[in-house]
Amino acid sequence: MNDVVLYPDYDVYAFDRRTGVLRWRFRDSTTTGAGYFRLSTDSTRVYAGSVSGYAYAMDAATGAQAWRTRIATDTFYTKVVNPVVNAGLVVVTYPRGPGVGTGGVAALDALTGAVRWQRELPPAGAGQPSGGVGRAVFYGSLVIVSSGDGRIHGLDRFTGTTVWVTTRAPWMGALVGDIRFLVLVGDIVAASSTNQSITGLDAATGVERWTVNPGRGSILDQMSVSDSTLYLAFLTYQVASIDARRGRVNWLSSATTDGEFSTFPAIAETALYVVGPSGFYALRR
Repeated sequence: MNDVVLYPDYDVYAFDRRTGVLRWRFRDSTTTGAGYFRLSTDSTRVYAGSVSGYAYAMDAATGAQAWRTRIATDTFYTKVVNPVVNAGLVVVTYPRGPGVGTGGVAALDALTGAVRWQRELPPAGAGQPSGGVGRAVFYGSLVIVSSGDGRIHGLDRFTGTTVWVTTRAPWMGALVGDIRFLVLVGDIVAASSTNQSITGLDAATGVERWTVNPGRGSILDQMSVSDSTLYLAFLTYQVASIDARRGRVNWLSSATTDGEFSTFPAIAETALYVVGPSGFYALRR
């Protein structure tokens, strides 16, 4: 972000990108874990969730708290995660435990932290997990989020009402959940899955356009996108490049079942940078 590198590690840290000197550190003195999950920024402010049921905004230059909003009535079991900011709106998801997961999604005013709307994501059936998981994506007047039962919800960004919702995948049993990470590619929402597949949905309607299964294991982290290409890492430590327009595999990093890549790739002009158990790697795009 501009001249600093943001780093979440229970607290939130900002380092000078040229020297590595610590610029600021944010910690809420009354609660914990504002830097436990991933962050979001609009270059003016940094947005964070927490392990204690709150969402935060802090000044990007100084780390001073701009606002703090309580999302959860239960601040012990409810985590506020995955803030995403778009056109003055910050959307967070909140999974709740223990036992069968529940939770939902909330939209906050980026300037004041006021709750614009908040709603639970109900399960598809009794005893099934629900709640918000992963990061929301924005498409026009929609906020699109995934829930713990594997369904994907298209919500009105102004009211939170449901515009469309997908059905559960046929392979899922009555009590099985699915963690799905979303990314927007043009007018397609690409959704990963723990069942090894990636699905492309029409962002306006939720209708499936394609599904591809490279057969390399579950996908348990965010996907990266450049133009119309997806890059993702599998639980088998492999990386794939997927054509998001046609739902085709461009390449896999290995033809075997075990690889070396454990995180989603960072994208540069001609290369991908990825971390693995044995070190850091650069791959040709």
